[in-house]
Amino acid sequence: MEQAALQSGMTVLEIRSGGLNAAMIAEVVGETGHVLSVDIDPDVISWAKMRLEQAGYCHRVRTVVADGGVPDAGPFDAIIVTVGAWDIAPAWLNQLVPDGTLVLPLIMNGVTRTIGFRRTGHRLISTSTEVAGFVPMQGAGRHAEHVHALADANGRNVNLRFDADPPTTLHLLDGLLTSERTEAWSQATIGREESFADLHLWFAWFLPGFCRLAPGGRGGAAGERSSWFSYGVVRDAGLAYLVVRPALDSGGAAVELGARAYGSVWPSSASPTAPPPPRSPAGPSHPEQRLLRSFTKQDRCVTRHCQVSVRWRWRERPRPGRPPPSRS
Repeated sequence: MEQAALQSGMTVLEIRSGGLNAAMIAEVVGETGHVLSVDIDPDVISWAKMRLEQAGYCHRVRTVVADGGVPDAGPFDAIIVTVGAWDIAPAWLNQLVPDGTLVLPLIMNGVTRTIGFRRTGHRLISTSTEVAGFVPMQGAGRHAEHVHALADANGRNVNLRFDADPPTTLHLLDGLLTSERTEAWSQATIGREESFADLHLWFAWFLPGFCRLAPGGRGGAAGERSSWFSYGVVRDAGLAYLVVRPALDSGGAAVELGARAYGSVWPSSASPTAPPPPRSPAGPSHPEQRLLRSFTKQDRCVTRHCQVSVRWRWRERPRPGRPPPSRS
């Protein structure tokens, strides 16, 4: 709701109902506002409608069974989607007022960010980004991942999950996790309390063969889960994924980023998880995203209805004893 910049008197569309969130939206937009809450499941709508009526919100919140929206409704000052969306339906853009906001958990090559967009003409330009996770959308907006299972040395599966267009060489990976592995370390360190979630998005955006790893059961690769993250890349007959280890001389306060690899395609001197070079040697760069949803054909990543581009802004990590760089 904060990302949607809700104000008194607004008309809001909530996609994926439950009742509670619609009631909170109704409180923010006030007596002069209105909320339309939709869900694909009739049982969910029936329950939400009953609870909203019991709580006294029936005059401000309307509930409708619908798949992703109500085409003949609107226009809306804000649309809030509370389910993971792989795409942005054209109706959502068309139903927004000229400067309206759209907030949704957007799945970008398997990595989700809750993004606040503001409509500018026929485009949506981001105003905020938050790390979050939601159950994926069903119905017409459903998007199926491709899952490839690999057995480790203990016979337990590690699932490789590809958002779209998996590599054509996946059959070459069979038996790979029973082979010898190698590690490469980047000398890039990060504090244990410091987020590097933007690095995950960078991987998803720029690494061909990007996938997410999900261990099945315990033991084997799953038993080492505390040292690795579920982001990797497949290239030819090789698999590599992000790992960390305690950084030297940090007293346990930092970790070093690296890669663990199976297969013979990864040169020992290079890590497939290396971030883009920083602008200065002051430290690893920190990307800030600016996302654009456009119904033109000029952007990098294409979904069913639209295209998305990311602008990465770099900022330097200040050196000890120096003031942080000023921001324009």
